Amino acid sequence: MKKTHFCKLQHQFSGVTPTESACVCALSLRVAAARLCAAVAAEEGAAGVAGAAGAAGGALSAAHALTQHAETLDRLLAQASMEPDSFTIAVFQQLSLSADSKPGALARAVLPLLQAAPLPVIPKPNLNIRMCTATIIEPAVDNDTVLRFCAGLVTHVDLEAEVLRVRDPSALRVRVAYPDRRVHARPPPPDHLRPLDHQATSMLSWLLLGRF
Repeated sequence: MKKTHFCKLQHQFSGVTPTESACVCALSLRVAAARLCAAVAAEEGAAGVAGAAGAAGGALSAAHALTQHAETLDRLLAQASMEPDSFTIAVFQQLSLSADSKPGALARAVLPLLQAAPLPVIPKPNLNIRMCTATIIEPAVDNDTVLRFCAGLVTHVDLEAEVLRVRDPSALRVRVAYPDRRVHARPPPPDHLRPLDHQATSMLSWLLLGRF
């Protein structure tokens, strides 16, 4: 489970309790550990051949991701007043002992912990969890109008949407993907959001598109 996937769980669902968030992150820590071991194995297999640099970069990235997951899990466990499981405790201890270790050394220390880890505890189903959704009304899906803009100039685009089951509207972001693969995300102004009921929020906003 990538960190981006865990962030989606945090921000695209409502009704998730602190305990459930901690349990999911604990599972994500195991996945991060497995990814590290796989990346190091790929690096060792690619040593001396083309692609070795990319494999080394993957191992460094996986080690960084494991550290980030551990930091996030430590915070979530404290918020939920939960005790970590045996695997999590062992990973925390290993990271504290080898803060400056290379990915290979960290993977060799984590692999036996991962292999010996008992199955994680899965929380009971929570029927209060709901997925947050957003329906874009304007621009319409069937609108074939091509938006053209020149370098140094901006184009105004009206945006209307209805958002359901978002606990914190201030967490909303409008994501714009440009043809050159640039991606921007910005929060809508607070006065562009209007609650419709206890679940729905209407957003009447606008975007300024341009190339600079």
